[in-house]
Amino acid sequence: MINTSRLICLCGLSAFMTVAQVQPQTVSRGLFDTGKLLYKTANRHDVFSTGRAANIDRLDRQMRATAGDGRYNAPADEFAPGLTLGPTDSFGDMDVAGNGLWFYTITYDKEYIVHNQYWTETVILGFELNVFDSDFSPIGTIKDKIRMDADETRVVLADVTPIVTRHFFNDDDRCEIMMGFGFNSDTPGINHYRTLVYTFDGEKDSDGYDLPCFSFDDIVTDVVDCTSDTGEENIYLTFANEEYPDLDFESIEDPGSFDFWNEWSMKIYMNIGVYTKVDSQGNLHPVMQKRVRMLEMPGDQENSPILMSMTHDGKPYMIISHYELPFYNDYSIMDYDSDLTMRDGNTLVAEIYRFDGSDAVLEQTTRIAAPRRADALASYYSVGDLRYRDDVQFDASGKATLMVTRNDKRNAADESGIKTYAAYNADGSLKATLISDCDGAVALSDVPGFEPQMMFIELTADSYIYHFIDMVSCAEKFAMNYRLEIDGSDPDPMSSNMERVAHGDSYAYVNEMVYPAEDDGTAYMRFTWLDDKGRLIGQDWVNMGQNVNYARSYLDAAVLKPGFYAEADDLAYMILIKRAAAAGITEELVIGHPLSDENPVGKTLLYLQPSDKGTLQTIAPISTDGTDRLMVGYLNDKETSPYLIDFYSLPLDKGAGVADITAEDTSIAFDGMSVSCEGNFIIVDTQGRTVLVGNGATDVTSLATGLYIVVAGSDSRKIFVK
Repeated sequence: MINTSRLICLCGLSAFMTVAQVQPQTVSRGLFDTGKLLYKTANRHDVFSTGRAANIDRLDRQMRATAGDGRYNAPADEFAPGLTLGPTDSFGDMDVAGNGLWFYTITYDKEYIVHNQYWTETVILGFELNVFDSDFSPIGTIKDKIRMDADETRVVLADVTPIVTRHFFNDDDRCEIMMGFGFNSDTPGINHYRTLVYTFDGEKDSDGYDLPCFSFDDIVTDVVDCTSDTGEENIYLTFANEEYPDLDFESIEDPGSFDFWNEWSMKIYMNIGVYTKVDSQGNLHPVMQKRVRMLEMPGDQENSPILMSMTHDGKPYMIISHYELPFYNDYSIMDYDSDLTMRDGNTLVAEIYRFDGSDAVLEQTTRIAAPRRADALASYYSVGDLRYRDDVQFDASGKATLMVTRNDKRNAADESGIKTYAAYNADGSLKATLISDCDGAVALSDVPGFEPQMMFIELTADSYIYHFIDMVSCAEKFAMNYRLEIDGSDPDPMSSNMERVAHGDSYAYVNEMVYPAEDDGTAYMRFTWLDDKGRLIGQDWVNMGQNVNYARSYLDAAVLKPGFYAEADDLAYMILIKRAAAAGITEELVIGHPLSDENPVGKTLLYLQPSDKGTLQTIAPISTDGTDRLMVGYLNDKETSPYLIDFYSLPLDKGAGVADITAEDTSIAFDGMSVSCEGNFIIVDTQGRTVLVGNGATDVTSLATGLYIVVAGSDSRKIFVK
């Protein structure tokens, strides 16, 4: 439940002659977007933009209704963010080798070139990366200009690789930060990728820019970290790039006789390389090389994971899956009467490797029959499209059961397909079919003492059926119609936004109902609670206010507990609302308690709407080192540094908070750069830590951007350092 939104940005650079060059080489023509394989993909952290949220949105399109008018129950107290980062161009989190989570912002030095009234090109000239620890204290800054090689024309990627190492590229204890870059080249269809490694307080050039300590011609697509809490750093980096045949199409004398299938399509590969730390010769040490034909990639050859890394019993593993034969039958591009069709009788091959130091040991090869369903245009097979890494379940003997998704496309217009989910033993035999012919599945949170569970949604002739299935035993616990009858009422549809939480000595489910309730023009989102057999426990109603066009809630076991959003024992809910306004549709965030005897119209804790900060962009509860916060990112229309990120301490009403400290009747002066008062004073952050001691007029621009409290004797004042 960690999280921020990774934003892929622009620009370029050239290799430094003083920097070590290593083996991996990426030359990509873009048929398969290797950028999608970046470690920690974009939008991983916005809880309203995750894959689960997108899946719920898709499943709810036919269930969702529009709410009506009503008055809004404004919050009684206003809570100020305890910390603000930005303005910045990009922000996100980064893993720390061994354990931990840090955060970063990137601000780009940009130039704007106006080509015409319709297009203004943005060119990145440099970047500044700022890294913060889990308490948002500054760790260090990397600042550099960006250079392109002579044959590079345009930047398509410039972002940090969000993993912090210390001993991967050098032997000292300095933090190592990787920045990945991608460029178009002057050869049509060819992209170049490159990664530069920096250390904090490292060598600088004559202009004061940080110099990289290492360079390699590739970008990181996967990281597996097996570092123990007390042991030596143990990390494996994976690179994936595309290989194309070296053909000059302009020299082909007779295109009509050119065998496109065998001379071109069959010679396009995905190259996968796994490496350990730099050796004594200054090179990344290779662990494994794997070459997979692009037409043999799993699933639909575009969206299914070809590789997944994981740990089991403290050991690193990687699963690589692919078809045994090209997915399609032989095809001639010059035969206008033929269509590209799926090959029948193929096999999905899943290979599981264990990394042992600098060696890769093939532990398991599972072969699963992959026939085309008779009434389908194509049937796609994959491991990892249901629960990603959790689709691989190791047993006590070290063998793995695989969860396989079969996606049947009935026709060319079928976007999502009809899915069948099944578990296969290590020898490729069928263990169990979880469900056939369903629209999709929704992940449910784990509850200690119980099996992991998924909710599968089946579309019947006249309704939807929800199936709740344990994922280890592959047993269905129960099934229920999505139309719920409450006390003999008309059937009331539930949405696909379902979650499981601990409840007593078992668990319960909470669901966001499709239709809101309306009372005297006020719209209320309804949350229905069911026991572990699907029987009604009760409902909560949360006031959403007036002119609600669309709303959805964030349901997760980590936040669905009393005391998370507020210290009071009452449960609170977080809802994203699209509201009709005079200027158009606005997007707002509401956190509120449901209706109760004490609060007959509910109680709103936090209400955020578009402001001079911008529009709501990224929303996520985050937890680091036992401290909970709510992260809210804003997107501003300003051309430079458009993102601003606020962090609210949770529970919102814990202690006095910064909201209760005002600047009224105080002798403390602040002009944006310095604090002035008579005598000594201290400055503390929102966690109560002293960050600066001063006397008289004192410059505070050395402090990180954020909210602080100045204390001088019995006087206090809240200040914001930009």
